[in-house]
Amino acid sequence: MSDPTGDQGAEVSQLVSQARQVLEEIQSFRGQAEAHLKQAEISRKNADSEALLAFNAKKVCEEHATAISGVKGVVEADANAISTNKQRSDEALAALTAGKATIDADTKAIETRRKEVDQAATAVNQATSNGKCRRSRRRSA
Repeated sequence: MSDPTGDQGAEVSQLVSQARQVLEEIQSFRGQAEAHLKQAEISRKNADSEALLAFNAKKVCEEHATAISGVKGVVEADANAISTNKQRSDEALAALTAGKATIDADTKAIETRRKEVDQAATAVNQATSNGKCRRSRRRSA
């Protein structure tokens, strides 16, 4: 028959060999796990860095939006002031135009009255000179 100690020794030897293989596989897995852990840490650091950049970019965008909003408010206020001043200028121009039209009409009326006065003065002068002529003829006659 076979030697039980020899079979046991072979089994032990085989078990030791399998244990060494398992241990080598475990060490290989451990190395891979450590490599993955390092890569995960690098990825986490990169993600944290990118998150910080994104946060800062968001903050800058919000500040920019706030600044733009303030500028927009100022521009709208200025546009309203300009619009109001334009409307007042248009009203003043309309008043000036109406005033000029009134002055032109008054000037024309004054010129017409002057002509009438000049004609009346000419008529009076003629009547006076005709009256003097008649008086002098009566006196000489």
